[in-house]
Amino acid sequence: MIRWLRNTKDGEIYEWDEILAENPLTEEVTEEQAFPEKFLDKKKKARKAKVNLETEVPEEGDSTPEELAEEATKGLVRARNDKGHYVKDDPTTPQNEAWVKKK
Repeated sequence: MIRWLRNTKDGEIYEWDEILAENPLTEEVTEEQAFPEKFLDKKKKARKAKVNLETEVPEEGDSTPEELAEEATKGLVRARNDKGHYVKDDPTTPQNEAWVKKK
């Protein structure tokens, strides 16, 4: 059986050591006192949560803002280069290079 020590100030648990055992701020405790979570009975292990953990799923519907929905109907897709990376818009030109018409 392993012996355990508990710090009386902060409750930290240490494996038994001769030098620590001589310290007045430590006390010897049983394994059950050191690690009570290992000794829970089946009833306590299967305890139900006190908080409602369910999440509400929003109703199906179109939640797209109008200005984005209008752009989506224009038939545009993000432009990609030959490596498949998105192309960014060049602000110095009047056209938007980041979007191209669907093929």
